[in-house]
Parts: sequence; structure tokens; C-alpha cells
Amino acid sequence: MRATLVVIALLVAGGTATLDQELARLHVHTALVIAAPGVDEPPLWSPGSDRLAASVAGRWRTVDLGHVLLQEGKLRPGLRIGMVASQSSVSESSSAPPWKGLSRASARRIALKSGIALELRPEVDELSTSLILTRPGKPSQIVWTSDHETCHTLVAALDDQHVAFVCDGNGVFVIRPGDIPEGGAHAK
Repeated sequence: MRATLVVIALLVAGGTATLDQELARLHVHTALVIAAPGVDEPPLWSPGSDRLAASVAGRWRTVDLGHVLLQEGKLRPGLRIGMVASQSSVSESSSAPPWKGLSRASARRIALKSGIALELRPEVDELSTSLILTRPGKPSQIVWTSDHETCHTLVAALDDQHVAFVCDGNGVFVIRPGDIPEGGAHAK
């Protein structure tokens, strides 16, 4: 009940926080930041890792992750995420942001400077995708498996603390891999 009151108070006051503060408030490590199927190009991180842009149906949407409000949502039963509730944090343009070309992207697997690696692995049915996290010297763990949705294109933020990825039916997500509990998902 208290969290609901805090969200209502922030909405009424027009208050926002950083993405990291909002993820911590909701006790989640993942947020759907651009809710739109049909992302055309890999997401792009700003040099300060405080904005993320993606092309949706030919228009660029940019989310200000330094001033955002999340509400709790569920990607599927048992998988809580944050979802952008402050539409004032999202802007739209017909042209790509000036920082195009700075982001480090990979279709299926990306390694961070910390040694943590994330992989989006298609399941045997090729309709679902598993997000797999590997920490240095530890066994891999499945963080989640999508429910009949293809996810792809991992893009590391320049701060190397966040990774964006695309799920075709939902849009662009941001995950903070360092916040994923060890062994909190299926060990592999």
C-alpha cells in the first residue's frame, strides 16, 4: 500500500527520479522503457547513459532515464518489471539522435567490463527467447524465458551498468545486470 501511495504522490506532484532509483524503489532489475512493438533499429544510448532512443515505425522515441517514473508491471506471471509511467520522459523526432554510432550492440550476446555476460538465446521452438546471465567463474543462470516472443539486439550503455534489448511484441527493455540476484533464477 505504501508504494502505491508513493507512486500516486509522485504522479500528482509530477515527480520523477532516475531509472536506477525507480528500479530500486520497485525492487526490479528490468524496465520496459519504450512500449511499442515494431522497433525498426537497435536502440541507441546517449554518451552519458541517461537517455535511450529507438526507432519505432520510422519515428525516433527518446526516453530521459534521468527523469522517469516507473510503475510496476508484469511481463508474464511471476516476472515483475518496471514500466514507464511518466510520458513526459518520452520525446519523439523524425531523425536519429546525434549520438548514433556510439552504442555497442550484439544480436545475441554481450559482455560487460565487469565480466558479466548476457545472452538472448532462442528456444527450440524458435518462438521464445531465454535471457541468460553469466558471471565470471559462476555457472550461467536463466533469468527468464519469454512466452512466444522473440527478443534480440543487446546494446550496452556507455556506463557499462545497463543493457537495452528489444522484444518484438513489447518494445525496448533496459536491464541492470548487476542487480540480478545470484542464483535467483534457474541455474544452468
